[in-house]
Amino acid sequence: MPVFLHHFLVRAPSLEKAQEKVRLFLERYELLSYENLRFPEGGALRGDAPDFWPRLRALEAENRKAVREILSEISREGYRELLELADLPQGYLSKLLHTAVHILDGFLGIDSRFYNLEEDSHGVSPALRGRILAEPASWWLVAAEGYTPSPEPMFEFLRPPFKR
Repeated sequence: MPVFLHHFLVRAPSLEKAQEKVRLFLERYELLSYENLRFPEGGALRGDAPDFWPRLRALEAENRKAVREILSEISREGYRELLELADLPQGYLSKLLHTAVHILDGFLGIDSRFYNLEEDSHGVSPALRGRILAEPASWWLVAAEGYTPSPEPMFEFLRPPFKR
């Protein structure tokens, strides 16, 4: 059964409330659905934890890395200029581009390592960074593992099974 790990930035008075916000968001989110959701023990950091900011930066970097890897793969297939994407055939490469654009545009997908619930994005604005610094005990990075029984890979997979 495929397992997908995401980290969410959430404003909440407690870890339990933060996890509940993540659960409610995922239950209502139409672009991604999991049969089971689990919050791994020790997978959360409050905003005043010493590892909070380094972890947040690392998670943002993981999303950027995923986009770069996707664009590199498309480039290796011969599509190096932006205007050349107009000729991208439908299929695996167009699905890759679709995934990259979702990450850039702030849509949560199975390839999203970090998602900011406050701003519905894959990054954190300077204004929100200031709010977190002002009230660090009100902010959480919450890890969530989503499980799906689907035996077939969905188009959002970063790589087809034979490339994993």
